[in-house]
Formats: sequence, structure tokens, C-alpha cells
Amino acid sequence: MNYHLDENIVLQFRQGNPIAFRQVFDAFYRSLYYFTFKLTGNQTEAEEICLNSFMKIFEGCASFETAGSIKAFLFKVARNNSIDFLRSHNIQKEKQARFVADMQDDYVLQMEYEIKDVLIEKVRAAINELPDECRRVFKMLYYEELSPAEVAEILKVSVSTVYNQKSRAIKTLRLSLNYSVLGIWSMITAGL
Repeated sequence: MNYHLDENIVLQFRQGNPIAFRQVFDAFYRSLYYFTFKLTGNQTEAEEICLNSFMKIFEGCASFETAGSIKAFLFKVARNNSIDFLRSHNIQKEKQARFVADMQDDYVLQMEYEIKDVLIEKVRAAINELPDECRRVFKMLYYEELSPAEVAEILKVSVSTVYNQKSRAIKTLRLSLNYSVLGIWSMITAGL
């Protein structure tokens, strides 16, 4: 219901009359509520903003000269409080979205580490099962990152023997590790 506030009601409102407070409330509450609800889209928040706005005008009731100044102040306070709500609501949403994204990233990263650990352990076990010469050549080539010529010189064998042992080691590893493990391993080490 939209009441007309005459000068007498405004005067009584300025003097702190509770009946005049009620008349001001009745005159503006509905339109103020619709205004704040339209801004916030939240029924509970709109009601709270309206009540807070009325509390503000009741605190400073002596300073209002006209019904227009009361209404203008009410709507200004409600608008500012609605904007504050929307800002804090958007910040909350952004924080929640970042938290969920971070949790997902952490989970994926943790899973990746666990998969890498399992694969590394499987590869190490398979390498340790290689025949002695193959294992030694393989480790020198891949762990110590020596060239085939350097490995040949250290082991006092020909470079072709190093290549043969390397080839034998890779074939044996492919058989002992199924191809899916090697595929996963190559994807992870490539950063995919």
C-alpha cells in the first residue's frame, strides 16, 4: 500500500513519534522492497536491506524535511547496500570457483604424481630384471646419459655391441611392461 505522507506526519517523524515511524514504513516498504529485490535477486537479502535502510532513517529522523527527502534517502541507502551485497556475493562466487578449480587441479596433480610413482617403480623393477649386460648398458645410456661410444669405451666392447644390448634391453622391457604402461609413461613424460 502506498500512503501519502503529509507535512504533519513528516513533522511527527522528525520528532521521533513511533506512529509516524510506522506510517513512513508502510508508505515506502513495498516499493523499497521491490527495488532491492530487483537489484539483488534475493528475497531474504532484499528484506534485510529494506529493514537496514529504515533503521538508518529512524536513526537520523530529525534531519528529514520532506517525504521526498525520506524516500530519496531510503532508496539511496538501499541501492548502496544492494551494490555492496552484489559485490560481496560476486567475490564469494569467485572465491568458491577458484577454490573448486584449485581443488581439482590439486587432485589431478596428486593423481599424476601417484601414476608417475607407480610407473617409475614398474619401470625400475623391469630394468632390474634385465640381463646383467643389457641392464648395465641401458643404465649407462639412459641414467648416466653417456653416448654409445662412451659406453663402448668404458665396457671395452664395440659400439655395435652397445647398440645390440640397448636394442635387446628395449625389446625385453616392452615385453615385460605392457604397451599401455609405456604409452602412459610417454604421455606423462611428454607433459600431456
